[in-house]
Amino acid sequence: MIVPMKKVFMIVQKKDFVPSLEEMRALGVVHVEHNDVLKSDDITAIKDDIQLLEQVIRILENAKTDDHAPKEALDSVFEWREVTECVLHQMKKIEVLSDNILKRQGLINKLQKWGNFEPQDISHLKEKGINVSFCEMPVSQKIVPKEGVIVEVLSRTGGINNCMVITTGSVDPGHEGIVLPAKSLSHEHDSQEKEKNNIKRAEDELKAQVKYLPALKRKLREKEEKLVFKEVIVGAKNTGELTLLKGYCPQKTCSQIETKAKEHQWGILFEDPSEEDKVPTLLENPKWVSVINPLINFIGILPGYKEVDINPFLLLFFSLFVGILVGDAGYGFIYLLTCAIAHFAMRKKVKDITFFKLIYLLCGCIIVWGVFTGTYFGQEWLGSSVKPVIPWLVDPKNLQTLCFLVGAIHLSIAHCWRMILFYPSLVILSEAGWIFLVWGMYFAARMFILDVAFPGAGIILFILGPLLVYLFSEVTPLKKYLQTVSGQLFPKTLDIIGVFSDIVSYIRLYAVGLATVAIADAANRMSISWIIILHAINILLAALAILVHALRLNTLEFSRHLGLEWTGFTYDPFRKTENIN
Repeated sequence: MIVPMKKVFMIVQKKDFVPSLEEMRALGVVHVEHNDVLKSDDITAIKDDIQLLEQVIRILENAKTDDHAPKEALDSVFEWREVTECVLHQMKKIEVLSDNILKRQGLINKLQKWGNFEPQDISHLKEKGINVSFCEMPVSQKIVPKEGVIVEVLSRTGGINNCMVITTGSVDPGHEGIVLPAKSLSHEHDSQEKEKNNIKRAEDELKAQVKYLPALKRKLREKEEKLVFKEVIVGAKNTGELTLLKGYCPQKTCSQIETKAKEHQWGILFEDPSEEDKVPTLLENPKWVSVINPLINFIGILPGYKEVDINPFLLLFFSLFVGILVGDAGYGFIYLLTCAIAHFAMRKKVKDITFFKLIYLLCGCIIVWGVFTGTYFGQEWLGSSVKPVIPWLVDPKNLQTLCFLVGAIHLSIAHCWRMILFYPSLVILSEAGWIFLVWGMYFAARMFILDVAFPGAGIILFILGPLLVYLFSEVTPLKKYLQTVSGQLFPKTLDIIGVFSDIVSYIRLYAVGLATVAIADAANRMSISWIIILHAINILLAALAILVHALRLNTLEFSRHLGLEWTGFTYDPFRKTENIN
Protein backbone atom coordinates (compact mmCIF):
# COMPACT_ATOMS: atom_id res chain seq x y z
CA MET A 1 0.00 0.00 0.00
CA ILE A 2 0.98 3.64 -0.46
CA VAL A 3 1.72 5.13 2.96
CA PRO A 4 -0.36 8.26 3.75
CA MET A 5 1.77 11.40 3.94
CA LYS A 6 1.53 14.76 5.69
CA LYS A 7 3.01 18.01 4.50
CA VAL A 8 5.15 19.41 7.30
CA PHE A 9 6.51 22.93 7.88
CA MET A 10 9.27 23.58 10.42
CA ILE A 11 9.96 27.16 11.48
CA VAL A 12 13.03 28.03 13.58
CA GLN A 13 15.17 31.06 14.26
CA LYS A 14 17.89 31.45 11.67
CA LYS A 15 20.62 31.24 14.29
CA ASP A 16 19.28 27.86 15.45
CA PHE A 17 18.66 26.41 11.99
CA VAL A 18 21.83 24.29 11.60
CA PRO A 19 21.56 22.64 15.06
CA SER A 20 17.87 22.03 14.37
CA LEU A 21 18.76 20.35 11.08
CA GLU A 22 21.09 18.02 12.95
CA GLU A 23 18.19 17.00 15.18
CA MET A 24 15.86 16.64 12.21
CA ARG A 25 18.42 14.49 10.40
CA ALA A 26 18.78 12.27 13.47
CA LEU A 27 15.01 11.78 13.40
CA GLY A 28 15.27 10.68 9.76
CA VAL A 29 11.60 10.83 8.69
CA VAL A 30 11.17 14.09 6.71
CA HIS A 31 11.54 14.14 2.94
CA VAL A 32 12.72 17.71 2.38
CA GLU A 33 11.34 19.81 -0.47
CA HIS A 34 13.68 22.65 -1.42
CA ASN A 35 12.21 26.13 -1.78
CA ASP A 36 15.10 27.88 -3.55
CA VAL A 37 17.47 27.10 -6.40
CA LEU A 38 20.35 25.01 -5.07
CA LYS A 39 23.27 27.18 -6.15
CA SER A 40 26.23 28.08 -3.98
CA ASP A 41 30.00 27.91 -4.14
CA ASP A 42 30.02 25.36 -1.31
CA ILE A 43 27.67 23.02 -3.16
CA THR A 44 29.72 23.32 -6.35
CA ALA A 45 32.94 22.55 -4.45
CA ILE A 46 31.43 19.51 -2.73
CA LYS A 47 30.06 18.18 -6.03
CA ASP A 48 33.52 18.56 -7.57
CA ASP A 49 35.03 16.59 -4.67
CA ILE A 50 32.40 13.86 -5.08
CA GLN A 51 33.09 13.62 -8.80
CA LEU A 52 36.84 13.41 -8.11
CA LEU A 53 36.42 10.71 -5.47
CA GLU A 54 34.09 8.67 -7.67
CA GLN A 55 36.60 8.81 -10.52
CA VAL A 56 39.52 7.74 -8.32
CA ILE A 57 37.49 4.95 -6.68
CA ARG A 58 36.58 3.57 -10.12
CA ILE A 59 40.25 3.57 -11.11
CA LEU A 60 41.33 1.79 -7.92
CA GLU A 61 38.49 -0.73 -8.19
CA ASN A 62 39.78 -1.67 -11.64
CA ALA A 63 43.37 -1.80 -10.36
CA LYS A 64 42.43 -4.00 -7.41
CA THR A 65 43.62 -7.61 -7.52
CA ASP A 66 43.53 -10.41 -4.97
CA ASP A 67 47.10 -9.53 -3.98
CA HIS A 68 46.34 -5.83 -3.57
CA ALA A 69 42.75 -5.98 -2.30
CA PRO A 70 42.43 -4.06 0.99
CA LYS A 71 41.94 -6.49 3.84
CA GLU A 72 40.32 -3.88 6.09
CA ALA A 73 39.49 -0.19 6.17
CA LEU A 74 42.43 2.15 6.60
CA ASP A 75 42.02 3.84 9.99
CA SER A 76 45.05 6.08 9.94
CA VAL A 77 44.69 9.74 9.04
CA PHE A 78 45.60 10.36 5.42
CA GLU A 79 45.47 13.24 2.96
CA TRP A 80 42.84 12.06 0.51
CA ARG A 81 43.66 14.80 -1.98
CA GLU A 82 47.28 13.63 -2.17
CA VAL A 83 46.06 10.10 -2.85
CA THR A 84 43.68 11.26 -5.58
CA GLU A 85 46.39 13.40 -7.20
CA CYS A 86 48.79 10.45 -7.17
CA VAL A 87 46.18 8.11 -8.67
CA LEU A 88 45.16 10.56 -11.39
CA HIS A 89 48.81 11.32 -12.19
CA GLN A 90 49.63 7.64 -12.61
CA MET A 91 46.48 7.05 -14.62
CA LYS A 92 47.33 9.95 -16.92
CA LYS A 93 50.84 8.58 -17.32
CA ILE A 94 49.46 5.17 -18.26
CA GLU A 95 47.11 6.73 -20.81
CA VAL A 96 49.89 8.79 -22.43
CA LEU A 97 52.31 5.85 -22.52
CA SER A 98 49.64 3.53 -23.90
CA ASP A 99 48.88 6.03 -26.64
CA ASN A 100 52.59 6.31 -27.46
CA ILE A 101 52.93 2.53 -27.62
CA LEU A 102 49.94 2.27 -29.95
CA LYS A 103 51.31 4.92 -32.31
CA ARG A 104 54.82 3.44 -32.21
CA GLN A 105 53.48 0.00 -33.00
CA GLY A 106 52.18 1.37 -36.29
CA LEU A 107 55.68 2.71 -37.01
CA ILE A 108 57.25 -0.65 -36.11
CA ASN A 109 54.84 -2.45 -38.43
CA LYS A 110 55.90 -0.08 -41.18
CA LEU A 111 59.62 -0.60 -40.53
CA GLN A 112 59.56 -4.39 -40.22
CA LYS A 113 59.19 -4.98 -43.93
CA TRP A 114 62.43 -3.04 -44.53
CA GLY A 115 64.45 -4.94 -41.94
CA ASN A 116 66.63 -3.68 -39.12
CA PHE A 117 69.23 -1.07 -40.14
CA GLU A 118 70.80 2.03 -38.68
CA PRO A 119 69.95 5.26 -40.54
CA GLN A 120 73.40 6.62 -39.50
CA ASP A 121 75.06 3.82 -41.49
CA ILE A 122 73.19 4.90 -44.61
CA SER A 123 74.36 8.48 -44.02
CA HIS A 124 77.99 7.33 -43.65
CA LEU A 125 77.78 5.36 -46.92
CA LYS A 126 76.39 8.42 -48.69
CA GLU A 127 79.44 10.42 -47.52
CA LYS A 128 81.59 7.80 -49.25
CA GLY A 129 79.62 8.04 -52.51
CA ILE A 130 77.36 5.07 -52.01
CA ASN A 131 73.66 5.90 -52.12
CA VAL A 132 71.08 3.61 -50.48
CA SER A 133 67.36 4.16 -51.00
CA PHE A 134 64.15 2.16 -50.63
CA CYS A 135 61.21 1.67 -52.95
CA GLU A 136 58.12 -0.46 -53.58
CA MET A 137 57.67 -2.33 -56.86
CA PRO A 138 54.77 -4.52 -58.04
CA VAL A 139 55.61 -8.21 -58.00
CA SER A 140 54.36 -8.42 -61.59
CA GLN A 141 57.02 -5.90 -62.66
CA LYS A 142 60.26 -7.57 -63.70
CA ILE A 143 63.24 -6.00 -61.93
CA VAL A 144 65.83 -4.95 -64.54
CA PRO A 145 68.31 -2.59 -62.88
CA LYS A 146 70.21 -0.07 -64.94
CA GLU A 147 73.96 -0.15 -65.16
CA GLY A 148 75.49 0.91 -61.85
CA VAL A 149 72.28 0.11 -59.93
CA ILE A 150 71.82 -2.81 -57.52
CA VAL A 151 68.30 -3.82 -56.46
CA GLU A 152 67.71 -6.19 -53.53
CA VAL A 153 64.25 -7.47 -52.59
CA LEU A 154 64.04 -7.26 -48.80
CA SER A 155 60.50 -8.63 -48.35
CA ARG A 156 57.15 -9.02 -50.01
CA THR A 157 53.86 -7.51 -48.78
CA GLY A 158 50.91 -8.81 -50.75
CA GLY A 159 51.62 -8.01 -54.39
CA ILE A 160 54.41 -5.54 -53.60
CA ASN A 161 58.18 -6.14 -53.42
CA ASN A 162 59.92 -3.99 -50.83
CA CYS A 163 63.29 -3.24 -52.36
CA MET A 164 66.61 -1.64 -51.38
CA VAL A 165 68.37 0.19 -54.22
CA ILE A 166 72.15 0.86 -54.17
CA THR A 167 73.91 3.27 -56.52
CA THR A 168 77.22 5.04 -56.67
CA GLY A 169 78.05 8.63 -57.47
CA SER A 170 75.41 10.49 -59.40
CA VAL A 171 73.80 7.46 -61.03
CA ASP A 172 69.99 7.85 -61.20
CA PRO A 173 68.35 4.90 -59.36
CA GLY A 174 65.36 5.11 -61.73
CA HIS A 175 62.64 5.20 -59.05
CA GLU A 176 61.04 7.49 -56.49
CA GLY A 177 62.41 6.61 -53.06
CA ILE A 178 60.40 6.22 -49.85
CA VAL A 179 61.38 8.33 -46.87
CA LEU A 180 61.76 6.10 -43.81
CA PRO A 181 61.77 7.15 -40.12
CA ALA A 182 64.96 8.53 -38.66
CA LYS A 183 65.15 5.79 -36.00
CA SER A 184 66.04 2.15 -36.52
CA LEU A 185 63.69 -0.76 -35.93
CA SER A 186 65.75 -1.98 -32.96
CA HIS A 187 65.64 1.53 -31.45
CA GLU A 188 61.83 1.58 -31.74
CA HIS A 189 61.63 -1.88 -30.14
CA ASP A 190 63.81 -0.70 -27.28
CA SER A 191 61.66 2.41 -26.81
CA GLN A 192 58.56 0.24 -26.84
CA GLU A 193 59.95 -1.99 -24.10
CA LYS A 194 60.97 0.99 -21.98
CA GLU A 195 57.49 2.48 -22.13
CA LYS A 196 55.91 -0.88 -21.34
CA ASN A 197 58.12 -1.06 -18.28
CA ASN A 198 57.08 2.50 -17.36
CA ILE A 199 53.44 1.44 -17.62
CA LYS A 200 54.15 -1.54 -15.38
CA ARG A 201 55.71 0.77 -12.77
CA ALA A 202 52.74 3.15 -12.97
CA GLU A 203 50.32 0.23 -12.59
CA ASP A 204 52.27 -1.00 -9.56
CA GLU A 205 52.03 2.48 -8.06
CA LEU A 206 48.27 2.43 -8.65
CA LYS A 207 47.98 -0.94 -6.95
CA ALA A 208 49.95 0.42 -4.03
CA GLN A 209 47.20 3.03 -3.57
CA VAL A 210 44.47 0.38 -3.37
CA LYS A 211 45.04 0.24 0.39
CA TYR A 212 43.34 3.64 0.59
CA LEU A 213 40.19 2.42 -1.18
CA PRO A 214 38.06 1.82 1.98
CA ALA A 215 39.06 5.23 3.37
CA LEU A 216 38.26 6.91 0.05
CA LYS A 217 34.83 5.29 0.03
CA ARG A 218 34.22 6.56 3.54
CA LYS A 219 35.30 10.01 2.45
CA LEU A 220 32.91 9.81 -0.50
CA ARG A 221 29.99 8.96 1.79
CA GLU A 222 30.96 11.83 4.06
CA LYS A 223 30.98 14.22 1.10
CA GLU A 224 27.63 12.94 -0.16
CA GLU A 225 26.11 13.40 3.29
CA LYS A 226 27.64 16.86 3.54
CA LEU A 227 26.18 17.74 0.13
CA VAL A 228 22.68 16.72 1.21
CA PHE A 229 23.02 18.76 4.40
CA LYS A 230 24.28 21.81 2.51
CA GLU A 231 21.46 21.53 -0.06
CA VAL A 232 18.89 21.52 2.72
CA ILE A 233 20.44 24.68 4.17
CA VAL A 234 20.58 26.47 0.81
CA GLY A 235 17.13 25.22 -0.21
CA ALA A 236 15.40 26.50 2.96
CA LYS A 237 13.42 29.73 2.84
CA ASN A 238 14.68 32.63 4.96
CA THR A 239 12.34 35.41 6.09
CA GLY A 240 13.91 37.95 8.39
CA GLU A 241 15.23 36.15 11.43
CA LEU A 242 13.23 32.99 10.70
CA THR A 243 13.95 30.00 8.49
CA LEU A 244 11.25 27.76 6.99
CA LEU A 245 11.81 24.11 6.10
CA LYS A 246 9.16 22.30 4.06
CA GLY A 247 8.83 18.59 3.52
CA TYR A 248 6.72 15.46 3.72
CA CYS A 249 6.57 12.73 6.33
CA PRO A 250 4.58 9.53 6.84
CA GLN A 251 1.44 10.33 8.79
CA LYS A 252 2.38 7.79 11.47
CA THR A 253 5.60 9.72 12.27
CA CYS A 254 3.93 13.06 13.04
CA SER A 255 3.93 12.35 16.77
CA GLN A 256 7.71 11.80 16.70
CA ILE A 257 8.23 15.16 15.01
CA GLU A 258 5.92 16.90 17.45
CA THR A 259 7.82 15.47 20.41
CA LYS A 260 11.12 16.65 18.92
CA ALA A 261 9.61 20.06 18.15
CA LYS A 262 8.48 20.58 21.75
CA GLU A 263 11.90 19.52 23.00
CA HIS A 264 13.76 22.02 20.79
CA GLN A 265 11.07 24.72 20.49
CA TRP A 266 10.45 24.48 16.76
CA GLY A 267 7.35 25.82 15.10
CA ILE A 268 5.63 22.84 13.45
CA LEU A 269 2.61 22.73 11.15
CA PHE A 270 1.10 19.65 9.51
CA GLU A 271 -1.22 19.75 6.48
CA ASP A 272 -2.77 17.26 4.11
CA PRO A 273 -1.05 17.39 0.70
CA SER A 274 -2.95 19.30 -1.98
CA GLU A 275 -3.49 18.23 -5.58
CA GLU A 276 -0.64 20.52 -6.68
CA ASP A 277 1.91 19.12 -4.24
CA LYS A 278 4.61 16.78 -5.49
CA VAL A 279 4.41 14.14 -2.79
CA PRO A 280 6.98 11.31 -2.64
CA THR A 281 5.76 7.71 -2.65
CA LEU A 282 6.50 5.24 0.13
CA LEU A 283 5.31 1.67 -0.34
CA GLU A 284 4.76 -0.67 2.58
CA ASN A 285 3.50 -4.17 1.86
CA PRO A 286 3.44 -7.53 3.63
CA LYS A 287 6.60 -9.62 3.19
CA TRP A 288 4.92 -11.91 0.67
CA VAL A 289 4.10 -8.93 -1.57
CA SER A 290 7.53 -7.33 -1.11
CA VAL A 291 9.02 -10.26 -3.04
CA ILE A 292 8.16 -8.29 -6.21
CA ASN A 293 10.25 -5.27 -5.12
CA PRO A 294 13.46 -6.30 -6.97
CA LEU A 295 11.53 -6.32 -10.24
CA ILE A 296 9.99 -2.90 -9.57
CA ASN A 297 13.39 -1.49 -8.63
CA PHE A 298 14.98 -3.01 -11.74
CA ILE A 299 12.57 -1.40 -14.19
CA GLY A 300 12.53 1.83 -12.16
CA ILE A 301 8.81 2.51 -11.93
CA LEU A 302 6.79 3.76 -8.98
CA PRO A 303 3.14 4.78 -8.68
CA GLY A 304 2.42 8.40 -7.90
CA TYR A 305 1.21 9.34 -4.44
CA LYS A 306 -2.33 9.90 -5.78
CA GLU A 307 -2.25 6.61 -7.71
CA VAL A 308 -2.58 3.03 -6.45
CA ASP A 309 -0.17 0.26 -5.51
CA ILE A 310 -0.72 -2.76 -7.76
CA ASN A 311 2.12 -4.85 -6.33
CA PRO A 312 -0.11 -7.64 -4.94
CA PHE A 313 -1.81 -8.14 -8.31
CA LEU A 314 1.48 -7.58 -10.14
CA LEU A 315 3.08 -10.41 -8.18
CA LEU A 316 0.12 -12.73 -8.80
CA PHE A 317 -0.29 -12.16 -12.53
CA PHE A 318 3.41 -11.73 -13.29
CA SER A 319 4.08 -15.14 -11.73
CA LEU A 320 1.25 -16.70 -13.76
CA PHE A 321 2.46 -15.09 -16.98
CA VAL A 322 6.04 -16.27 -16.41
CA GLY A 323 4.81 -19.82 -15.90
CA ILE A 324 2.85 -19.77 -19.18
CA LEU A 325 5.53 -17.95 -21.21
CA VAL A 326 8.31 -20.44 -20.38
CA GLY A 327 6.18 -23.43 -19.42
CA ASP A 328 8.97 -26.01 -19.47
CA ALA A 329 9.72 -27.84 -16.23
CA GLY A 330 13.22 -28.69 -17.46
CA TYR A 331 14.02 -25.05 -18.13
CA GLY A 332 12.51 -24.12 -14.79
CA PHE A 333 14.87 -26.56 -13.09
CA ILE A 334 17.87 -25.03 -14.93
CA TYR A 335 16.83 -21.54 -13.77
CA LEU A 336 16.31 -22.87 -10.23
CA LEU A 337 19.70 -24.59 -10.14
CA THR A 338 21.47 -21.49 -11.51
CA CYS A 339 19.77 -19.28 -8.91
CA ALA A 340 20.64 -21.69 -6.09
CA ILE A 341 24.31 -21.77 -7.11
CA ALA A 342 24.45 -17.95 -7.31
CA HIS A 343 22.67 -17.67 -3.97
CA PHE A 344 25.13 -20.05 -2.33
CA ALA A 345 28.14 -18.27 -3.85
CA MET A 346 26.92 -14.83 -2.71
CA ARG A 347 25.40 -15.84 0.62
CA LYS A 348 28.03 -13.96 2.65
CA LYS A 349 28.02 -10.82 0.48
CA VAL A 350 24.29 -10.31 -0.07
CA LYS A 351 22.20 -9.47 3.00
CA ASP A 352 18.87 -8.87 1.25
CA ILE A 353 17.85 -12.15 -0.41
CA THR A 354 14.50 -10.86 -1.72
CA PHE A 355 15.79 -11.13 -5.29
CA PHE A 356 16.55 -14.82 -4.85
CA LYS A 357 13.13 -15.39 -3.30
CA LEU A 358 11.51 -13.85 -6.38
CA ILE A 359 13.54 -16.07 -8.71
CA TYR A 360 12.69 -19.17 -6.67
CA LEU A 361 8.98 -18.27 -6.89
CA LEU A 362 9.11 -17.74 -10.66
CA CYS A 363 11.07 -20.97 -11.16
CA GLY A 364 8.41 -22.78 -9.16
CA CYS A 365 5.67 -21.35 -11.40
CA ILE A 366 7.57 -22.45 -14.53
CA ILE A 367 8.08 -25.97 -13.16
CA VAL A 368 4.44 -26.32 -12.08
CA TRP A 369 3.16 -25.20 -15.48
CA GLY A 370 5.61 -27.55 -17.19
CA VAL A 371 4.30 -30.44 -15.08
CA PHE A 372 0.71 -29.45 -15.88
CA THR A 373 1.46 -29.57 -19.64
CA GLY A 374 3.97 -32.44 -19.58
CA THR A 375 6.85 -30.34 -20.93
CA TYR A 376 10.40 -31.29 -19.94
CA PHE A 377 13.00 -29.86 -22.35
CA GLY A 378 10.30 -30.07 -25.03
CA GLN A 379 7.39 -32.47 -25.54
CA GLU A 380 7.96 -34.58 -28.66
CA TRP A 381 10.85 -36.67 -27.35
CA LEU A 382 8.79 -37.84 -24.35
CA GLY A 383 6.14 -39.50 -26.52
CA SER A 384 3.46 -41.16 -24.41
CA SER A 385 5.84 -42.05 -21.57
CA VAL A 386 5.16 -38.81 -19.71
CA LYS A 387 1.62 -37.47 -19.66
CA PRO A 388 0.53 -33.96 -18.70
CA VAL A 389 -1.18 -33.60 -15.35
CA ILE A 390 -3.83 -31.39 -17.00
CA PRO A 391 -4.25 -32.66 -20.61
CA TRP A 392 -6.79 -29.88 -21.29
CA LEU A 393 -3.91 -27.36 -21.33
CA VAL A 394 -2.13 -29.18 -24.17
CA ASP A 395 -4.91 -28.40 -26.66
CA PRO A 396 -3.96 -25.13 -28.48
CA LYS A 397 -7.57 -23.95 -28.68
CA ASN A 398 -8.09 -24.46 -24.97
CA LEU A 399 -4.89 -22.65 -24.09
CA GLN A 400 -5.76 -19.68 -26.31
CA THR A 401 -9.20 -19.53 -24.69
CA LEU A 402 -7.50 -19.52 -21.28
CA CYS A 403 -5.22 -16.63 -22.34
CA PHE A 404 -8.23 -14.55 -23.43
CA LEU A 405 -10.02 -15.44 -20.19
CA VAL A 406 -7.02 -14.42 -18.08
CA GLY A 407 -6.86 -11.14 -20.02
CA ALA A 408 -10.55 -10.42 -19.44
CA ILE A 409 -10.24 -11.14 -15.72
CA HIS A 410 -7.05 -9.05 -15.47
CA LEU A 411 -8.61 -5.99 -17.13
CA SER A 412 -11.87 -6.42 -15.23
CA ILE A 413 -9.95 -6.24 -11.95
CA ALA A 414 -8.55 -2.87 -13.10
CA HIS A 415 -12.02 -1.44 -13.71
CA CYS A 416 -13.45 -2.95 -10.52
CA TRP A 417 -10.64 -1.23 -8.66
CA ARG A 418 -11.56 2.08 -10.32
CA MET A 419 -15.18 1.56 -9.26
CA ILE A 420 -14.00 1.34 -5.66
CA LEU A 421 -11.91 4.49 -6.08
CA PHE A 422 -14.77 6.51 -7.64
CA TYR A 423 -17.52 5.31 -5.29
CA PRO A 424 -20.06 6.86 -4.64
CA SER A 425 -19.72 8.96 -7.81
CA LEU A 426 -21.83 7.95 -10.82
CA VAL A 427 -18.54 7.49 -12.69
CA ILE A 428 -18.67 3.92 -11.38
CA LEU A 429 -21.35 3.29 -14.01
CA SER A 430 -18.81 4.20 -16.69
CA GLU A 431 -16.40 1.66 -15.19
CA ALA A 432 -19.18 -0.93 -15.24
CA GLY A 433 -19.56 -0.10 -18.93
CA TRP A 434 -15.88 -0.80 -19.50
CA ILE A 435 -16.25 -4.17 -17.76
CA PHE A 436 -19.16 -5.03 -20.10
CA LEU A 437 -16.97 -4.07 -23.05
CA VAL A 438 -14.05 -6.19 -21.81
CA TRP A 439 -16.22 -9.29 -21.69
CA GLY A 440 -17.90 -8.43 -24.97
CA MET A 441 -14.46 -8.21 -26.61
CA TYR A 442 -13.53 -11.50 -24.93
CA PHE A 443 -16.42 -13.25 -26.71
CA ALA A 444 -15.54 -11.40 -29.95
CA ALA A 445 -11.91 -12.54 -29.76
CA ARG A 446 -13.02 -16.14 -29.32
CA MET A 447 -15.32 -15.79 -32.32
CA PHE A 448 -12.84 -14.18 -34.71
CA ILE A 449 -9.70 -16.10 -33.68
CA LEU A 450 -10.98 -19.42 -32.32
CA ASP A 451 -14.18 -19.72 -34.37
CA VAL A 452 -16.31 -20.07 -31.24
CA ALA A 453 -19.92 -18.96 -31.64
CA PHE A 454 -20.70 -15.56 -30.13
CA PRO A 455 -23.35 -15.96 -27.39
CA GLY A 456 -26.69 -14.42 -28.30
CA ALA A 457 -26.98 -12.58 -25.00
CA GLY A 458 -23.48 -11.13 -25.53
CA ILE A 459 -24.86 -8.40 -27.78
CA ILE A 460 -26.24 -6.76 -24.61
CA LEU A 461 -22.65 -6.14 -23.54
CA PHE A 462 -22.03 -4.07 -26.69
CA ILE A 463 -25.20 -2.06 -26.09
CA LEU A 464 -24.87 -1.32 -22.39
CA GLY A 465 -21.07 -0.95 -22.41
CA PRO A 466 -20.68 2.00 -24.82
CA LEU A 467 -23.86 3.62 -23.50
CA LEU A 468 -22.56 3.70 -19.91
CA VAL A 469 -19.08 4.80 -21.02
CA TYR A 470 -20.39 7.71 -23.12
CA LEU A 471 -22.90 8.88 -20.51
CA PHE A 472 -20.99 8.59 -17.25
CA SER A 473 -17.27 8.99 -17.98
CA GLU A 474 -17.58 12.55 -16.63
CA VAL A 475 -20.33 13.49 -14.24
CA THR A 476 -20.93 17.17 -15.03
CA PRO A 477 -23.96 19.45 -15.34
CA LEU A 478 -26.04 18.64 -18.40
CA LYS A 479 -25.24 21.90 -20.20
CA LYS A 480 -21.50 21.42 -19.81
CA TYR A 481 -21.79 17.75 -20.74
CA LEU A 482 -23.56 18.57 -23.99
CA GLN A 483 -20.81 21.08 -24.82
CA THR A 484 -18.03 18.52 -24.32
CA VAL A 485 -19.65 15.28 -25.48
CA SER A 486 -18.94 15.94 -29.17
CA GLY A 487 -15.24 16.38 -28.43
CA GLN A 488 -15.14 13.19 -26.33
CA LEU A 489 -17.07 11.02 -28.79
CA PHE A 490 -14.22 10.17 -31.17
CA PRO A 491 -11.49 9.52 -28.51
CA LYS A 492 -13.90 7.35 -26.48
CA THR A 493 -14.77 5.37 -29.61
CA LEU A 494 -11.08 4.69 -30.25
CA ASP A 495 -10.65 3.60 -26.63
CA ILE A 496 -13.57 1.19 -26.97
CA ILE A 497 -12.11 -0.33 -30.13
CA GLY A 498 -8.75 -0.58 -28.36
CA VAL A 499 -10.24 -2.93 -25.76
CA PHE A 500 -10.36 -5.64 -28.43
CA SER A 501 -6.64 -5.30 -29.18
CA ASP A 502 -5.90 -5.32 -25.44
CA ILE A 503 -7.74 -8.64 -24.99
CA VAL A 504 -6.07 -10.13 -28.07
CA SER A 505 -2.63 -9.03 -26.81
CA TYR A 506 -2.88 -11.67 -24.07
CA ILE A 507 -2.56 -14.36 -26.74
CA ARG A 508 1.16 -13.53 -26.67
CA LEU A 509 1.28 -15.82 -23.61
CA TYR A 510 0.23 -18.75 -25.77
CA ALA A 511 2.34 -17.75 -28.79
CA VAL A 512 5.60 -17.26 -26.89
CA GLY A 513 5.06 -20.41 -24.82
CA LEU A 514 4.37 -22.36 -28.01
CA ALA A 515 7.54 -20.98 -29.62
CA THR A 516 9.61 -22.04 -26.59
CA VAL A 517 8.31 -25.61 -26.83
CA ALA A 518 8.75 -25.67 -30.64
CA ILE A 519 12.39 -24.59 -30.42
CA ALA A 520 13.04 -27.15 -27.67
CA ASP A 521 11.50 -29.90 -29.84
CA ALA A 522 13.56 -28.77 -32.85
CA ALA A 523 16.72 -28.81 -30.73
CA ASN A 524 16.06 -32.38 -29.63
CA ARG A 525 16.12 -33.51 -33.26
CA MET A 526 19.65 -32.17 -33.75
CA SER A 527 23.06 -33.65 -32.95
CA ILE A 528 24.19 -33.60 -29.33
CA SER A 529 26.31 -30.44 -29.74
CA TRP A 530 23.44 -28.57 -31.39
CA ILE A 531 21.01 -29.81 -28.74
CA ILE A 532 23.05 -28.09 -26.03
CA ILE A 533 23.54 -24.89 -28.04
CA LEU A 534 19.89 -24.51 -29.09
CA HIS A 535 18.54 -25.30 -25.64
CA ALA A 536 20.92 -22.71 -24.16
CA ILE A 537 19.74 -20.09 -26.67
CA ASN A 538 16.12 -21.02 -25.99
CA ILE A 539 16.62 -20.65 -22.24
CA LEU A 540 18.04 -17.15 -22.77
CA LEU A 541 15.22 -16.17 -25.16
CA ALA A 542 12.63 -17.43 -22.69
CA ALA A 543 14.17 -15.27 -19.95
CA LEU A 544 14.06 -12.27 -22.31
CA ALA A 545 10.39 -12.99 -23.09
CA ILE A 546 9.64 -12.70 -19.38
CA LEU A 547 11.02 -9.17 -19.25
CA VAL A 548 9.27 -8.11 -22.45
CA HIS A 549 5.84 -9.75 -22.41
CA ALA A 550 5.02 -10.51 -18.77
CA LEU A 551 6.00 -6.97 -17.78
CA ARG A 552 4.15 -5.35 -20.68
CA LEU A 553 0.80 -6.93 -19.83
CA ASN A 554 1.05 -5.60 -16.27
CA THR A 555 2.66 -2.20 -16.77
CA LEU A 556 0.92 -1.29 -20.04
CA GLU A 557 -2.44 -3.02 -20.69
CA PHE A 558 -3.48 -3.47 -17.05
CA SER A 559 -2.05 -0.13 -15.91
CA ARG A 560 -3.73 1.77 -18.74
CA HIS A 561 -7.14 0.36 -17.87
CA LEU A 562 -6.50 1.20 -14.23
CA GLY A 563 -5.39 4.74 -15.16
CA LEU A 564 -1.98 4.17 -13.59
CA GLU A 565 0.75 6.37 -15.12
CA TRP A 566 3.68 5.48 -12.81
CA THR A 567 4.43 9.13 -12.02
CA GLY A 568 5.88 8.54 -8.56
CA PHE A 569 9.28 9.33 -7.11
CA THR A 570 10.86 7.69 -4.07
CA TYR A 571 10.40 8.92 -0.52
CA ASP A 572 13.96 9.77 0.52
CA PRO A 573 14.02 11.17 4.07
CA PHE A 574 16.70 13.54 5.32
CA ARG A 575 18.74 11.26 7.56
CA LYS A 576 22.25 10.42 8.61
CA THR A 577 24.03 7.69 6.72
CA GLU A 578 24.31 4.52 8.74
CA ASN A 579 27.71 2.93 9.38
CA ILE A 580 29.62 5.73 7.71
CA ASN A 581 32.76 4.78 9.60
